[in-house]
Amino acid sequence: MEYLIAALRPIQPGLCDSVLQYIQETRNFSAETAMTLLMNEVQALNQEIIIILDDYHAICEPSIHHGLTFLLTYLPRNMHLVIASRSEPQLPLSVMLAKRQLVRISANDLRFTADEIRELVQANG
Repeated sequence: MEYLIAALRPIQPGLCDSVLQYIQETRNFSAETAMTLLMNEVQALNQEIIIILDDYHAICEPSIHHGLTFLLTYLPRNMHLVIASRSEPQLPLSVMLAKRQLVRISANDLRFTADEIRELVQANG
């Protein structure tokens, strides 16, 4: 949660102040409540926000997967997530695919075909 807040704070002075205050003042804070406060502040912004989470495969803390699942379930319209991972993330991707809320690009999608390789070699040969 703190890393997400740190990534958002430079966007606008005071952004996520209420979230930080809630986390600091509440001993056993609710991740869902903190995430809801964060999403409300993002929703109030008048701009598109893209958050890029790289190396997501390195995350093994279940609470992070839970928090991100909550965020993805209620993602504000002006917020977009790009998740790069070397393995299948522990997130409800099939549900999001069914709702057309997800664009998935796999390693196979990024590979050159034989024709593309030939064209590249000829263009640079």
